[in-house]
Amino acid sequence: MSLRRVLSLLMVCWLLTLSGCTKWAEKSNPTWRQATSGEHLSNLFWKEVQAKNWTEVEAHIAPEFVSLGSGRVLDRAGLMQHLKSMDVQGFQIGEVETRSAGKDLIVTYLITVHGTVGGNQFPTSPIRMMAVWQELNHGWVMVAHAMSQ
Repeated sequence: MSLRRVLSLLMVCWLLTLSGCTKWAEKSNPTWRQATSGEHLSNLFWKEVQAKNWTEVEAHIAPEFVSLGSGRVLDRAGLMQHLKSMDVQGFQIGEVETRSAGKDLIVTYLITVHGTVGGNQFPTSPIRMMAVWQELNHGWVMVAHAMSQ
């Protein structure tokens, strides 16, 4: 075998070993402080609900919050009561669209939730959600929410 061929083979082997390495660390899931998109905020919110981390959930709901869905209007306390009736085993979010309104984000998405709400199974079909997130000095809070099935 010629020297040129041996060097070429060594170069190819070396390049193959580099393809298995990464130069940068894998990005972790963003925290509330790092969230920059509607998809991040939606995922963080539902992860907190799933974990039943009610202090964190409530910290990200504005005092003047209003929600519309299932023929009723809920304020912050009503939403917290509703969320606490949930046992979220898992969820998938898709078709996320985010629109910017100044520092606020208007987020629409489909969510499929696995688990129960008020002792009844969640619907198997996705639910359409809309949330309005406002960026304040201390972080993001949801100021409005609507859902339709």
